Amino acid sequence: MTAPRASRGKEGGGGGGAKGGLKITCGASMIDVPGASGGSGGTGGCGGALGGGGQAGGSSIALVSLKAMVTLNSVTLKAGKGGDGGTGGDGQGGGSKGTGGNSGTGTGTLNDSCRGGDGGKGGPGGPGGGGQGGHSLGLASTGTAPAIEMKQIMTGTAGKGGAGGTGNMAANMGKGADGTAAATQSFP
Repeated sequence: MTAPRASRGKEGGGGGGAKGGLKITCGASMIDVPGASGGSGGTGGCGGALGGGGQAGGSSIALVSLKAMVTLNSVTLKAGKGGDGGTGGDGQGGGSKGTGGNSGTGTGTLNDSCRGGDGGKGGPGGPGGGGQGGHSLGLASTGTAPAIEMKQIMTGTAGKGGAGGTGNMAANMGKGADGTAAATQSFP
C-alpha cells in the first residue's frame, strides 16, 4: 500500500501594474489626462517543496522459501516484531513575495503613478504520508509452501504505520498502513 502523495505548493500571483494615461469625460467629450506609467507588479513566490514519505518499517520473517523443496522436521519458526513505519516529512513553506516596482514620476504637468502591487507569497508544499509498518511472518513462500504444523510457528506483532507529516489532510491524516502478522504468507 502506498502512502498518499503530497503536492508541491502553488506559486503566488503577480502584483498588478498601472497604466500611464487616463481618459476622462469633460462635458460631451473625452480628454486625455496624461500620467507616468505605473510600476510593474511583483513576481509571485515559489511554491514550497513537498514533504517526503515515511520509510517502511523492517519486517521479521523466520523462513523464506522461493520455489524450493524444503523439509522441516522438529523445528519451530519464530519471527520477531515488525518495525514501525517512519513519519512522513513536512512540506516546505512557500517562497517570499516579490516587491512591486517603483512608482513613475510625472514630469511637467504629468501626474505621478502608483507603485506596482506586490506578488503573492507561494503556497506551502504538502506533507508526506507515513511509512507502512513492517510484517512479522513465520513462513513466506512462493510456489509450494513447505509442510509444517501451525503450532510450530510463532509470530511477533506487526509494526504500526507511521504518522503523516504535519498538517496532512488525507482521510486518515496520512498514516501509513499497519504491517501484517501471519503464520504463513504466500507471494506470487
